[in-house]
Amino acid sequence: MKYLLFIILFFLSDICFAAVYMQKDNGNTTYSDTPAANAQPITIPPPTNNISLPAASSQPNNISPQPKPEESSTNFYKNFTMIDPTDEETFQNQRDIPITIKMGPALREGDKIQLFLDGNPVGQPTSDLTQLAIHEVERGEHQLFAALIDKDGQTVEKTSPVTIYIHYSAIPTGSGAIKTNL
Repeated sequence: MKYLLFIILFFLSDICFAAVYMQKDNGNTTYSDTPAANAQPITIPPPTNNISLPAASSQPNNISPQPKPEESSTNFYKNFTMIDPTDEETFQNQRDIPITIKMGPALREGDKIQLFLDGNPVGQPTSDLTQLAIHEVERGEHQLFAALIDKDGQTVEKTSPVTIYIHYSAIPTGSGAIKTNL
């Protein structure tokens, strides 16, 4: 029975390699699996596997295990991601962009979140995750991420940056105007 399966697979593999024909017409080159007038059969070489692995070393690894540090902010937080806005999200005529952060465990006392827009800090670091937002953002493309800052002011973790697009139907004027670099 297994020989019959082998023979069937052998003949099916031959069917998978159909002929390819190339035809030039008025400077245009077209390829097809059906012959046409003035078409030339071409052969396509089979794919090659160029993956090579380094040889295994018989030398022992000189990396010694690191001692387990005290429970600090750097290994306390297991999850710190920006859920909203999502990458490539567009905001139309929206003055306030709400930010949703997912983290675990909960924010420790003294630790805060700092938002960054185009690499610059936005507002003051806060521990209130329900009020995260950026306000009055200029129209255009922006990079947004959040940083987790410990009680000593050191950045512990950063979210992956997301690209957001801000569109306004008109440039506002008056007291609610957004400064632009036009």
